[in-house]
Amino acid sequence: MNFDISAIEQSANVVHEVLVGHLPDGPEGAPGTKVGFRVVGPASDQYQAVDREIQIVNVRDAVKQRATLDLKTDKGAELVVDTGADRRLRIVRACTVGWYGFKDGGQDFPFTPENLDRMLKARPNWVNRLIAAIEDEANFAGA
Repeated sequence: MNFDISAIEQSANVVHEVLVGHLPDGPEGAPGTKVGFRVVGPASDQYQAVDREIQIVNVRDAVKQRATLDLKTDKGAELVVDTGADRRLRIVRACTVGWYGFKDGGQDFPFTPENLDRMLKARPNWVNRLIAAIEDEANFAGA
């Protein structure tokens, strides 16, 4: 890793590509066009903003739930699980800045917040894959 302050400052803007597959258009069984997401990491303005937003929500939720949350019940446990899932999705939405290779009816599938939600609804397991890539600083620091 380069520990020069200029390099460290520039790493906040590095975009990492998270490959999820290939289109089946390669010759003789070779992988076709890559398909994946473009994400920014923990040093980015996007991550810092959503992290602050999540911290504020956590404080509000803690105050609201202080007396009513019973983790021994299914309802209490479900609330904790759902809250964690919501936080992960917020990070993915904030830090996914594009994608490549996705199609809809043979045409390029444009990257929009609505289309990202649609994609993640179709492949919910990709949320964890994207979180892992977003929060791995080595993807953005040139390590």
